[in-house]
Amino acid sequence: MKDDLLMLNLFPEVPTNTYSSRNEIIFVIDRSGEVEAGGTAGQGSMHGQKIESARSTLLLFLKSLPLGCLFNIVSFGSSFSVLFKKGSRVYSEATLREACQLQAAMKADMGGTEILAPLKDIYDKPPIPGYSRQFNESCEGFQECVHH
Repeated sequence: MKDDLLMLNLFPEVPTNTYSSRNEIIFVIDRSGEVEAGGTAGQGSMHGQKIESARSTLLLFLKSLPLGCLFNIVSFGSSFSVLFKKGSRVYSEATLREACQLQAAMKADMGGTEILAPLKDIYDKPPIPGYSRQFNESCEGFQECVHH
């Protein structure tokens, strides 16, 4: 798929007694790409406009999270990194600030596209009791992520 895709669900009225902010939301971001001499991001599946689009989308989602939810950001390429090493944290001004600092600094500089290790790491951790776990995955193409 070469075009950007947006899925939007509109709920005219969500009864407050049926909505729960007890969700754990994990953003999985493809940062594959090579670093050129001088520290700038070079070629890779997420270089150029793709990483900029992923960063913009992440910022939109971060600023739209409901209060009281838990969240974390997993970046991957040849290896992976996790924003909150000890696990997802409660969405607050402080945790949003940390996430926005990471989002602003994101580059396509993490090598190849290896998604299995970060997904295994996520699934190896037990769900947080009382919270449903949700993923938001940003990858150049899911098929490409799985086959590299």
